[in-house]
Amino acid sequence: MNNKIKELFRRYEMGEASESEKRLIEAWFKHHEQEPIELDKLDKRALKKLDIEVNKIFNRQFSIEQPWYRILRKNLLPYAAIFIAFVMICLVLFLINTSQNNEDLIYVTKTNESGKPLCFILPDSSEVYLGAAGSVRYPVTFDRKVRSVDLIGEAFFKVKRNVEKEFIVSSQGILTKVLGTSFKVEAFDKNNVKISVATGKVGIERRLKGREVSISTLAPGEELIWDGVNERSVLNKIDVYMLEQWQGGSLVFDDHELYEVFNILERRFGVKIIVTDDNLKKKKISTMFGDNETLDQVFGIISKIGKFTYTTSDGVNYHIYKIGG
Repeated sequence: MNNKIKELFRRYEMGEASESEKRLIEAWFKHHEQEPIELDKLDKRALKKLDIEVNKIFNRQFSIEQPWYRILRKNLLPYAAIFIAFVMICLVLFLINTSQNNEDLIYVTKTNESGKPLCFILPDSSEVYLGAAGSVRYPVTFDRKVRSVDLIGEAFFKVKRNVEKEFIVSSQGILTKVLGTSFKVEAFDKNNVKISVATGKVGIERRLKGREVSISTLAPGEELIWDGVNERSVLNKIDVYMLEQWQGGSLVFDDHELYEVFNILERRFGVKIIVTDDNLKKKKISTMFGDNETLDQVFGIISKIGKFTYTTSDGVNYHIYKIGG
């Protein structure tokens, strides 16, 4: 890194620097003649490495025979303090880039314990709507080659388009890859991962023995369900309007079996639902509720559709009974 800095100043003094390099050095000198340097808070590991490198610079005995040293002594001595600061900044940037290339990134994890989807913004300005009982892990700053996040649970993504930097959602060994589009991933169970597309094109892959193997490419209005037990996928047509309603906080049941409905209600309302008849779990329903509906209001409707009754003594544990059974 030291050699790169020496070469940069040599080219500048010899008139060989590019326009961008000239602007960088001249703007740096001009700026720091007027006000002091302020450094942002850095990663502790980068700081530790920086201290080591700076000490090397201070402790090294430079030979006066070196051409670059004579140039600095003659022409840049008034800017010695600024030059040292410049070296420090370059080292910091270098260490941060090296850290990113080695996947040594600082990560953030967002969670949503229960309730409506939690909306937040990723470093590239993409939007995430994270469903109940889910979590998303992502770096504070995406690296230079890819935008990668890890998902547990379900979330709707509105990805900011960037054709030079792919966006990847990793969930239960399934990779959802896009450049800029909107889609929903549901991945509570590694044996049942669901990807639904609202806009744009989405590529689906799986990790297999250290390799990434293509499964399918989805278009708007398509949904892929990955069956991890049998290692096969099923492709369905879906209503994009339903995806948009889920993103807005609505409870959406589109030909869902009751066991799926009860799982969703458990996550949404933070309750426990016990079904006494296994045959009841397979009954399918299709309906939708607004984002402010209470659990009792939801049960009032789906119990009529599914032909069951329910009881609770504490508002947390619900028992489901088949009518007439």
